[in-house]
Amino acid sequence: MEKRSKILSRICIFCMLLGMLFSFSACGNDTSNNSDNKTVVEEIKNGEVESPEAFKKLGLYIDIQSSKVTDVKYRIEDGEIAVVSFIYNGLDCEFRGSCTYKRYDLAKVKDTSTGDILSTNVGGYGATYYTLVPGRLVFWNDENVNYSFFTYVTASDEVVKEIVDCLIFENHYEEREDVAQQTANDSEDYARQIVMVFQNKKRDVLAEMVYYPQQLGGGQSAANKDELMEIPEDELFTEILLTALSEDAIDDLRMSEDGTEYIIGTNYKNVHFKKMEDGTYKIVKINN
Repeated sequence: MEKRSKILSRICIFCMLLGMLFSFSACGNDTSNNSDNKTVVEEIKNGEVESPEAFKKLGLYIDIQSSKVTDVKYRIEDGEIAVVSFIYNGLDCEFRGSCTYKRYDLAKVKDTSTGDILSTNVGGYGATYYTLVPGRLVFWNDENVNYSFFTYVTASDEVVKEIVDCLIFENHYEEREDVAQQTANDSEDYARQIVMVFQNKKRDVLAEMVYYPQQLGGGQSAANKDELMEIPEDELFTEILLTALSEDAIDDLRMSEDGTEYIIGTNYKNVHFKKMEDGTYKIVKINN
């Protein structure tokens, strides 16, 4: 009897251990969440995407629109290159764009140029057609984005132009996460500078920061720096505006409704500024 009891006890222990083993195995194999998360990250940086909207996070938008186009596919390479591959009237083609890659590093093709070069333009931007062995390649760029178009056969200039005229490209550089973050940091630094200039009544520094002509909220106007310097100090640096531009005002830095300007101060007494085309910041409105 005692022997039988020992046997049953051993069987129970064995079953328990076996159950634990399966449990650990199941836990070890249940990587669906981690796997899904990893896949999402990889798809964001590389691989096919559903539409060219995914390219905007790279700082650009590219596409092709034509009744002669088939088999259009979108993908991201190296985390920074937007690619639209398609067949145009039987020709295999690739349209690429990037804010960080350019020319042959962007096109991902070997430089086999024959020296046959045509200087022209694409969408108003200076472009260059190259004849390769085999293939045709086009390079151009706007302010921040580099583009390339490649067809795998040595098509004529007329055919290349016909295809290129169907390409769609837009600059969305400011929408890049790194650029947007840098812009946010720069705008906050500029807002701090505004607060310091007003609190210390640095008229000469303010004169350099203003975009002219300037119509102040208090009714004064300044067509240039000299006219701003002539405005009485108490009219320019009003007490109510100085109160609105306290150090705490930085915490309430905000965008205008149309998203084109930054505002610091209260709803009634404030300073508006914006990032200009050359990348600098200027004060565009003083509601004193």
